Amino acid sequence: MPPKRKPAKPSSAPTNKAAAAAAAAASAAKAAAKKPSASASASTTATKNNNKTPAAPAANGASSEPAPDAPPEKKPPLPGKDAAVFKNTLKLYENKQHKKGLKDVDAILKKFPEHGESHSMRGLFLSELDRKPEAYDEALKGTQLDPGSHMVWHIQGLVYRKDKDYTHAIECYKKALSIDAHNVQILRDLSIMQISLRDFEGYRHTRSFMVRLFRGAPQRIYLISAAVGSHLLEDFDLTLKFLDLYMDTYKPHPPPRNWEFSEVLMYRNQVLAESGALDAALSNLDAIEGQVCDPRWVREKRAEYLLGLGRNEPAMEAYVKLLHENPDHRGYIEGLIAASGERACIVLEGLVDDYKKSHLMQAMLLVAADADSELFDERLAAFLEANVARGVPSTLTNLTALYEDPAKCPIIERHLLRLLSDPPAAVAASADAPMWLEMFLAQHYDRLADYPRAMHHIGRAISAAGGDQEEEGADGTSRNSTALADLLLLQARIIKHTGDVNRARDVANAMRETDLKDRYLNTKCTKYMLRAGSITEAEETIKLFARPDMADPLRDLVEMQCQWFMYESGAAHARAGRPGPALKRFEQIMAAFRDYQDDQFDFHSYSLRKTTLRAYVEMVDWAHRVRAHPYFTRTARAAILENLRLADRRERGDQDTDLVQQIAEAQDAVAVAKKAIAKKKKELAQGKDTDKDKYGASTIPDADPLGLTHLMHSDPVEAAHAIVKLLQQAAPKAIETHVLALAVDMRQASWAFALRDVRKMVSVSDLGADAVAAATVHASAMALVHAVQTREDVESELRDLVVKGVRELLSLDGEDADAIDVEAQNELFVERSCGDGTGLPLLASVAAAAHVALVSGNADRAEALVGEVLGRDPRSVWGADSLKRLSHSWELIASAGGARAEELAQRIHNDALGWVARA
Repeated sequence: MPPKRKPAKPSSAPTNKAAAAAAAAASAAKAAAKKPSASASASTTATKNNNKTPAAPAANGASSEPAPDAPPEKKPPLPGKDAAVFKNTLKLYENKQHKKGLKDVDAILKKFPEHGESHSMRGLFLSELDRKPEAYDEALKGTQLDPGSHMVWHIQGLVYRKDKDYTHAIECYKKALSIDAHNVQILRDLSIMQISLRDFEGYRHTRSFMVRLFRGAPQRIYLISAAVGSHLLEDFDLTLKFLDLYMDTYKPHPPPRNWEFSEVLMYRNQVLAESGALDAALSNLDAIEGQVCDPRWVREKRAEYLLGLGRNEPAMEAYVKLLHENPDHRGYIEGLIAASGERACIVLEGLVDDYKKSHLMQAMLLVAADADSELFDERLAAFLEANVARGVPSTLTNLTALYEDPAKCPIIERHLLRLLSDPPAAVAASADAPMWLEMFLAQHYDRLADYPRAMHHIGRAISAAGGDQEEEGADGTSRNSTALADLLLLQARIIKHTGDVNRARDVANAMRETDLKDRYLNTKCTKYMLRAGSITEAEETIKLFARPDMADPLRDLVEMQCQWFMYESGAAHARAGRPGPALKRFEQIMAAFRDYQDDQFDFHSYSLRKTTLRAYVEMVDWAHRVRAHPYFTRTARAAILENLRLADRRERGDQDTDLVQQIAEAQDAVAVAKKAIAKKKKELAQGKDTDKDKYGASTIPDADPLGLTHLMHSDPVEAAHAIVKLLQQAAPKAIETHVLALAVDMRQASWAFALRDVRKMVSVSDLGADAVAAATVHASAMALVHAVQTREDVESELRDLVVKGVRELLSLDGEDADAIDVEAQNELFVERSCGDGTGLPLLASVAAAAHVALVSGNADRAEALVGEVLGRDPRSVWGADSLKRLSHSWELIASAGGARAEELAQRIHNDALGWVARA
């Protein structure tokens, strides 16, 4: 792609002076509403220059007077017949007839090769036909030939926008507006770009300017969009002014229950509440209650406002009425508790007696009650008895919150064992009660990481369910097939927690075979296969539920953005040492999140047209934090680590024969794919497509099946750095984010940024209370200090900056203020943190000390530390932590790099697996 030209910035487009100009626009709109209703319509790019809008009152920075630096004069228009052909090309573009439009533009350019707007249109068509280099050349040529035309700048902005270069697109739109400041289409495109990039100030100003171009009903959409812009800036007064102007455009107001007007009324009430004027919001609720379409929303907000105003008695009455409608609404229950001023368990006890069928209330009561109280003991016994008698599979799942209190776990165990050994009449009457009790005990022990007892009880539950001897019903399904599938899934999960992924895969496959028509079971089995490294088998299994006419079912899963499959597949390839396919899968997930952000462009205009303003404001907020989703953060971390591992392997060159072979295989796969793509395109051109499905869709083969693009990336560390920047925006409060940022910055010798990463680790951690975080910070800080003190290419000023910064952050003592004795500080850390403790806090501290010893070249000391802790009583070493939590310790040691680090990490891992098996 040729270099992109940055267009000149506009001289008279709307600027971001904000509230004063927006308020002026609101006042002008109010004045305009009193004038005769001659509507001032603005031209769009699709209409030509002789249809210009009448001059409108000037917004700040968008004067209707000529700018001091007037734009270049526009070139003369085309003759009549050719002008009609050109105008028709605009319609062809709108109708997506790009090839025909390109043909017509080419015909015009044969006659008028210097016509800038035709060159720009040609660039736009080429952009839609995915011929980007030519598109940029033509769009640039259009701006050079006719810089006085707003159309050429608008089109260049559209080309940039299609290529997702939003910054340059905005600059082009502003340049176009410097020529035609009242062009509504360009103003609309600019405002959508601004709100998508969270330039709320610019969005409000652009929309406020557009308010002044219209009067009456056409003004409404711009008034509410200006209100939304002010709301996003938390300028509540101006938001309310714009909304009041919007309502003034209705003369008279619409009849009650008008959907659009109802949405605006509820949105206005929400803004009042958010501004802190709860009294006004409550009074407004009474005024609009008969006009809105959602009476329950009114009742909810009334209860919320009364509670916020401290009017507890009427708030209690409001919440009681709401609970009559929906007793399983957590918000209503918590609101009633807050309004009552009583202890939660007292209020909940009364609610449970009144609403005996509400599982949520019962679970909340058990959470609120003290573990040593009779109330907890009695209510838990009643809850378990009722649910075991009825055979509710989610009984223990509903009590998940109780496991956060260790004192409640023995009581749960005692009641389950009592029901199993001495069941009351209601439980004894259920033939399946023993099976459910064994299942619940297995779940209970699994949560406590007591895997031997969990395996014992799940085995008995499977035997109670009938095992392989179930009776078949008339429909061919076994009597207990559903229960048996649930039990086998639980057994597979417990085995997975013990670290035996191969056996877990086999049990999951047996689960799948209990009902081959169940998509959920097939999906879970596929996940277990991928975690066991059976990638080919997993792909064949997931294909069983694909459409039979699909040419490439796995590609269809990617197009459907099936993130669990993409992540698990990528992680499986990463564990197998195949960075190409792994990074390809991770990139597919990150591309899906880019699509989520880009998709918001379609909703900005739609939501305003439908006046779904409350949902729209939530959507804007969601688009900002979409990458905080666990799938993105998990994938980003995995991709960063895989890129760093690839960089290490690339440094070894031909010595890494496995990587050399993978690159050769990926190159062969690309060559085969090129031939297949050429053949497919030829078939499509001839109208013959043997792989076309019954819906008429064609599948072009994957051009890079094995991820050659990632394997041959010019700088994998820079690729990791690009992902780190996204992760820092998405998860700034996670210590893992800054650990990865530090790893990348140290590889790039960005020592000041590396110190910043350590600072952020400290800022997001409670080093005094969190032993794991303290160990992570110690390992990271000492590794950084060792690097700057031993590398000769580090400037003395940077070295002093890092040493001083780490000394202040960790409050280190020492006589030499210019250096830190890494080995001495590591031994102090060992004395302070590696003596007592159990489980992950102990192992994380030992792993951190071993990590520092390894990076400072003292592998023997690292081995001695690991050997000493593994020589202790296993119960004091491993505790009751799960393997998933404990994995932090061996991953921390492995991150030191090198063969000795891998050996020590594997040693700890193997010892952990052995302890789980022996326990």
